[in-house]
Amino acid sequence: MSERVVWAYDWLVLRRPWLILLLVALLVAGFASQLGKIKLDASADSLMLQGDPSLEFYREISAEYNAEDFLLLTWQPPGPLLGDESLLPLRRMADELRQLEGVSSVVTVWDVPLLESPMVTLSDITSPEPLPSLDKPGIDRSLVLRELTTSPIYADLLVSRDGEITAVQINLERDDRYFDLLAERDGLRIKRDGEGLSSAEALELARAEAAFKAHTAMMLEAQSQLVESVRQIADRYRSHASIFVGGVPMIAADMVSFIASDLVIFGSAILGIMLLILALIFRRVRWVVIPLVTCSATVVVMLGLLGALDWRMTVISSNFVAVLLIMTLAISIHLIVRYRELHALEPDGDLHERVLRTMRLMATPCIYTSITTIVAFVSLVVSGIQPVIDFGWMMTTGIALGLVLNFLVVPCMMLVWPAGRPHRHTGTDTPMTGFFARVVDGHGTAILAVTAALVVLTGVGISRLQVENRFIDYFHKSTEIYQGMELLDSKLGGTIPLDIILEPLDMDEPLPGLEPVAGTRAAPVAEDDPFAGDSQDFAPPPGAADEAGDGWEDEWEDEFASDVDDFETAGESFTPSYWFSLQGMRELDAVHHFVDAQPETGKVLSLSTVFAVVKNLLGEDVGSVELALVQKSLPPDVSAMMVDPYFSRERE
Repeated sequence: MSERVVWAYDWLVLRRPWLILLLVALLVAGFASQLGKIKLDASADSLMLQGDPSLEFYREISAEYNAEDFLLLTWQPPGPLLGDESLLPLRRMADELRQLEGVSSVVTVWDVPLLESPMVTLSDITSPEPLPSLDKPGIDRSLVLRELTTSPIYADLLVSRDGEITAVQINLERDDRYFDLLAERDGLRIKRDGEGLSSAEALELARAEAAFKAHTAMMLEAQSQLVESVRQIADRYRSHASIFVGGVPMIAADMVSFIASDLVIFGSAILGIMLLILALIFRRVRWVVIPLVTCSATVVVMLGLLGALDWRMTVISSNFVAVLLIMTLAISIHLIVRYRELHALEPDGDLHERVLRTMRLMATPCIYTSITTIVAFVSLVVSGIQPVIDFGWMMTTGIALGLVLNFLVVPCMMLVWPAGRPHRHTGTDTPMTGFFARVVDGHGTAILAVTAALVVLTGVGISRLQVENRFIDYFHKSTEIYQGMELLDSKLGGTIPLDIILEPLDMDEPLPGLEPVAGTRAAPVAEDDPFAGDSQDFAPPPGAADEAGDGWEDEWEDEFASDVDDFETAGESFTPSYWFSLQGMRELDAVHHFVDAQPETGKVLSLSTVFAVVKNLLGEDVGSVELALVQKSLPPDVSAMMVDPYFSRERE
């Protein structure tokens, strides 16, 4: 350190210890007032990079399909699943859940339409009359259980194959305000990255980003309260069944609580360990208090900075307090040890000169150590993972802050605290370092051999390293997240959804980022469609039905008479989607079966599931007419459950 810098440091800091300590205390108090603004985040924005195309596409699809977040409850009674001892309390619990603010609907075995108990016809499905359900008087519950455990729709989703567990789906109200703010913010970001923003638009973007972050925090808090309310209701019914709560909102809420818990537990544990180690090593109150004050001030200022900047912590950065305490403590110990060495050499020397010499001698190694550590954490910024990037910047800022506060607080407290007597080693035992010195001096060859063996063993171990990213393993087996996910994954088809979007191939409009392998869109009607002659045109000219002759009337007058009229309404022309043609169905079936065959997948749902139900009702001879009827003539409530979640007219 140059003499000019030393002189300035001495004049500004060491000559005014009480003033410096007062200013640091005011700084700590000011940032402590911001601690209430600290927010913990488990939203998608905290986990993904800004402008991530996958996240943007997911949000686009969610908005297009009006996807709702939902919670899942598993219900496993000790007796028969469809017995009164199980169904009646299940209904009462569902009624209570429907009363919660933020819940749009609750789906249980009581609420789903039954298609095979007994078997219904396609005209029954397309008629405005409600389909039978479990509360229909006189319904055969054995047939219902068989349908629920074998149906392409309900098996492994609503009821487990063994008929012992059922799921309760709690659909959450769609937050339109969230999507409005998201669209406003992303629209301005796209314009900024493209043509640029005016000064007024830049201010509008800053306002939109702040409003979105504030609303996201409110939304996460509301979801956390809703999850807690659901758990409280579930607790009241655990005497009737074994219940676990699952779903993505529950996982997000619990992750936030885990972050808060980690901050308290790890921070408190590190402080306790620091107190114990400092007391054992130095055995002086002075050398215990000074490092603790310095470390605590660093953490309070850093946390207050996060709150003031609305810099949110995630599950990755939740342990940064513990890491920061350790890094700050290391510098404090370096300064204290060097001071004690100088004090032992010159016990009668001037206190001010001793402190100044300590800071001068330790400035370079402490700064070098801090810089190398900062470089290590800065390297996280290029990871491409948002929470890891945030953690890197937090630690970089915290280490720099800890270095500055160490060179302010530690020397000033040394100056204002009575020096006391110097430390002298009076024991007769050989220090531990002497033991290690003798081992190295007398067994050098053996140490080198052991080191070489460890290097070889390390190389073998590194070659066998595997990357594991099982989400369930992030949680302890005793947590409800782990237990619920394990049950849902093994019995009810899984917890974490994966959406696959299919579009008919079109050379003129390829999917973003993809190069089509095949040519143009396939014809809507396959050549081997058994009903090709009847499905070429769903809006025939007047008299076309008469020209078809009696064969048409004989074959379809019972099942589809009213439905065919739907296609022949005056002035109406209906063109069925490609996916509701025979060839589209076959393509969907192939994709569906391929995904379902993968060992990592649970329950797979798509339009192929709907087609499987139609085949169960009509047999395997299903053509484009029946598929078009499914698209056009289903009642709204049935279509909302069977078709709308998997089909978008705009994206076909």
